[in-house]
Order: sequence, then structure tokens, then C-alpha cells
Amino acid sequence: MDLCCGTGESTIALAKKAKYVIGLDFNQEMMDYAEPKIKKYHLENKMNLVKGDAMNLPFEDSSFDCVTICFGLRNVPDAGKTIAEAYRVLKKNEKFAILEMSQPTNPIVKFGWKIYFKIFPYFAKLTKNKVSDYQYLSKTSKAFLSAKQVKALLEQKGFKKVSVTKLTWGAGAIHICFKE
Repeated sequence: MDLCCGTGESTIALAKKAKYVIGLDFNQEMMDYAEPKIKKYHLENKMNLVKGDAMNLPFEDSSFDCVTICFGLRNVPDAGKTIAEAYRVLKKNEKFAILEMSQPTNPIVKFGWKIYFKIFPYFAKLTKNKVSDYQYLSKTSKAFLSAKQVKALLEQKGFKKVSVTKLTWGAGAIHICFKE
């Protein structure tokens, strides 16, 4: 299952490699963008989109072989509750993977990160995109947990063997962990 699947990019990538994938998101309009892509790649029999709340998953305990969330954890009101729900629906000895923005710790990267988020929204305006969308990205990224804090939260919720791979000098991170 791919939580907070939005327009389906990560869900589609998973469906191309897995037997079957469920994408879940609370925003039907976002998932509507995924439908033409699903048809384009002929994945109708390999995936399904479900409208639902990542903090209150509509699935039975121990239902999934793998749970992922890509750039969505920082957008839920309670990251801990979402992680707990992922734990609940995951089968024993299976994997939870998170790809998310993070807080860079290197001072040079941190400075560049701040400049990027001040300037980038205005580049979006030049390409006729909504400045507010990019300001939202900046706001949620700055307010979200560090990679170290996400790791601690995963461990607090019961996950084991938590590994963290920092991306782009700490601007993003991949967390992989297991339910034992």
C-alpha cells in the first residue's frame, strides 16, 4: 500500500514492479489525476486507488506485505498516528518505507535550503504555476521533523531495524524499517 498517494506517481512506479498495489489518499481530486496515468501504463489490474485517511486506515490488522509513503508524512496532521496505522496494517517481518523532506544539518546546505525556498516560488510564477503551492512546500518542509526525529518516532511506534539514508546532503531522507 502506498499512503498519501496523491496523483499516483509513486503508486504507479510501485505497481510496475509489484504484483498489486493499493494507493490511498483522502483527496479524490488528486487521485483523479492518477486515473489517466494508470490507463496509459495499462495498470488497471495491478493497482487500485482508495479514498481514505492515513491516520485511520480502512483495512484489517496485518493486511499488507509492504507500506510506503512518499512526500506525504509531513502533510498529515499527526505523523505518529499515521506511522502507528502503518504498523497496524503491516504483516509481521514486513517493511515500511518513507521518502520525505528533512532538515539539512550541514550549515552550507541549510543556508542554500533557506535561499531555495525563498526564491523558488517566484520561479514557479514565471512558469505560470501557483506561488502558494511552493510556499506551502516551504512551510511544511521547515515545520517537519528531522530524519533523526522520524527515526525515533518509528522506533517509538514499534518498528525495528530502522535505517536512514539521507538524500541531497540531508534535504531529504529515506527511512526503511520492519515490523517484527
